[in-house]
Amino acid sequence: MSPIKPLENPESRTLPPLFMILNHRNRFCLLTIALQWTPFYFKRVPHLPEPVVDFKQRESYGDTTTTRDFPRYVENYRVWWVEREGRLQQQDPSYTPIPPFPITVAKVVFFLDYEKSRPKRKCGGGEILGTQVGSSLVSQTINALEAKRKRECHKHPKNHDTQKSLRDDLRTKVIEGAMKHKKP
Repeated sequence: MSPIKPLENPESRTLPPLFMILNHRNRFCLLTIALQWTPFYFKRVPHLPEPVVDFKQRESYGDTTTTRDFPRYVENYRVWWVEREGRLQQQDPSYTPIPPFPITVAKVVFFLDYEKSRPKRKCGGGEILGTQVGSSLVSQTINALEAKRKRECHKHPKNHDTQKSLRDDLRTKVIEGAMKHKKP
């Protein structure tokens, strides 16, 4: 769980003060305690780091390459989305770019449509002509984006699109299923 602190809330109100008389070695002291009631509103403390993964996730990943690969898939999505929005804005200057985050099903479907048809890449970054990525890459991309979406959906509680699982959506199921059937 990440560190949180209460927000300043206009609904908070001060309760009637409590008065207490303290007696210490025949010295009396009048103590006034003012309490403040507030409903629980919390926000993330900005200077503290995000939790990387929860305990069960860390345990299930172990020493696999997942912890190294997932950020790469998310970064590929972010870079592609920013380039896509830049192209759309060049074509129509009145177009307002949509940020890549928060991750939603609609954005992921656009990305998967691109991802499934692109050629494989070499280790150095070049493309291998005459090839296409496999179904495992599409599945791993969905897994990585779903993990990122789950970690950040609490930041956008009023955006219902961020609360929907990528795996439960029919569009991502169709894309992933089509890639599996396309295997040689």
